[in-house]
Amino acid sequence: MEKPTLKSAFFGYSKTSVCEYIARISEEFSKKLMEVNADHKKEREELNARIATLEQELAEYRRAHANISATLLEAQEHAEELKTQAEAENQRLRAENAERNAAQQKRMEAYKAEVNELRIGLSLFAEETDLKLQTHLNKMEEIRSKYAPEEEGEEDL
Repeated sequence: MEKPTLKSAFFGYSKTSVCEYIARISEEFSKKLMEVNADHKKEREELNARIATLEQELAEYRRAHANISATLLEAQEHAEELKTQAEAENQRLRAENAERNAAQQKRMEAYKAEVNELRIGLSLFAEETDLKLQTHLNKMEEIRSKYAPEEEGEEDL
């Protein structure tokens, strides 16, 4: 700012000189104010453009977030569905295995009963055979004892 050169008058400074000085200062101030206002307006337009860009990016991110959230929810639902199916399949297979095991156990019990019956039958057959054999041996011994002393006595002579 330049140093003011005001004209002197009778009781101080000249009114015209002071008015011109004030007008000039006011004009300079107005110019600077207009420049600042223009700068602010330009800056505000740039910031509004930046805000619009950021709002657009935010909207895109929100859409992406919504898509990701929806995808995650679908994935969770699908995982739960697969888990439910797997559990059902597991239960079905366990039931089938239990049925097969029960049937196998019944067959094994039947085989065991048959084997026990065969053992008992073979044991009885062996006892009967032993008794018959013993009976035949006893008869043979009786026969031998009847005929053998005579034969033995003849050999001694």
